[in-house]
Amino acid sequence: MDFHEAVPGHHLQLSRLQLLTGISALQRHSSLTVFAEGWGLYAEQLAEEAGLYAGERGLLGAVSSARLDEHREIALVRGSSTSRAISR
Repeated sequence: MDFHEAVPGHHLQLSRLQLLTGISALQRHSSLTVFAEGWGLYAEQLAEEAGLYAGERGLLGAVSSARLDEHREIALVRGSSTSRAISR
């Protein structure tokens, strides 16, 4: 969760977005949920590849969380509820 939300996750993503000058204020201050969550999942993957999780329990928690996030993203793309996407 830390890697997903902090650095290199959403905190880094949104702070970098604020620094962009070639886009409108609306684009700078908002983000597509699907893109943002994809960034968070990518951050978790980077942390795993770098060996930053504390042992097997930390990695298991990350994998479990990522699985739930994947279902949530599928629901966002399909326009259905998260509980419906998980039950499939």
